[in-house]
Amino acid sequence: MRELWSKMAAEGGFDLAGTRWWPKVQASGIVSGHSTHADRLATIREVATRYGLVIDPHTADGVKVGLEHRDPAAPLICVETALAPNFRRRSAKPSAAIRRARPPGVASRRGRSAARRFPLIRSA
Repeated sequence: MRELWSKMAAEGGFDLAGTRWWPKVQASGIVSGHSTHADRLATIREVATRYGLVIDPHTADGVKVGLEHRDPAAPLICVETALAPNFRRRSAKPSAAIRRARPPGVASRRGRSAARRFPLIRSA
């Protein structure tokens, strides 16, 4: 693992194909792909147009790659990884047409410490 992370740091990625781990990767059904910034924006717009939902950039990457690898006879399930309104500042220009308001309570949590956002549970 250390070798793979070193390669990631030095080269920006690693490829498990041809390694002793490859058969296990293939058997797992896990796939990977990549998404450019343009892909991300196109996916956000497509999902917003088609389903009326604004997804965050990380989820857009998952949807884009998932659609490339999925079995067309099966539904694609992609778990949202963040709240789209949290990315409004970063993507306001390209996605201004699909900008949405923050859900109630999200804006009030920004900048608050974890201790204030989560209840403290004392051990017995």
